Amino acid sequence: MTPIIRPLAGQDDFAACAALEQEIWGLDELNAVSPITLHALGLRRPRLGLTLGAFDQGRMVGLCVMLGSLEPGVAYGHMLGVLPGWRDQGLGRRLIERAQADLRAMGVGVVYITFEPLEARNAHLYLNVWGGRAVAYDRDHFPQTAKMHQGLPVDRFIARFDLNAPPPVAPPLADAAPPLVEIPADLQALKAGDPAAALAWRMNTRPVFERYLNDGGLAAVGLRVEAGDGRRRCFIVLERA
Repeated sequence: MTPIIRPLAGQDDFAACAALEQEIWGLDELNAVSPITLHALGLRRPRLGLTLGAFDQGRMVGLCVMLGSLEPGVAYGHMLGVLPGWRDQGLGRRLIERAQADLRAMGVGVVYITFEPLEARNAHLYLNVWGGRAVAYDRDHFPQTAKMHQGLPVDRFIARFDLNAPPPVAPPLADAAPPLVEIPADLQALKAGDPAAALAWRMNTRPVFERYLNDGGLAAVGLRVEAGDGRRRCFIVLERA
């Protein structure tokens, strides 16, 4: 059965969402968005944010939390997550599309999000599928307090999305010219199997992304994947911002 996506409503939904944060990311009470805060974000007056859940036969299996901002027409994508058993089935994309539609109806035209620069899955979703542009690189964006963040400095891309732009068209990755920056094909497997190698990826790519994005006026616009000789290699595609 296809999960139903709808706004969160009522204390049971907010409690289930907080529990899902723990299940997806291992967030404890200190790092999770609490049911009380989720309730505030779901208020209709004033509009402080947008909270969505994906439900399969009454069980929440995915979530999306968007925050309002003091900049007119701008929102911040705080959380997007799907349980492991529901990944790679288009559910994350459906949550994004529903959030886009709801935000446009509220008069929001621009969304910013942060995501892990070394996570190929997220780069594909946010850059190739949603058409975002990572315009800055922020080192130590979050403190290393949550279980999900252990082992690596929590650096993040700052990505911008224009909700009123035409549907995204992936960049011509087959013919993409340098600069390309290689990232791990599977960051989570690397962190679990070789934490030292994962840390080396962070420390080696950090100055490259900072130079190109923060100092050089480029943006990360896509993910290029190459496969051959039993290997899968992933590259972040950069172009002039």
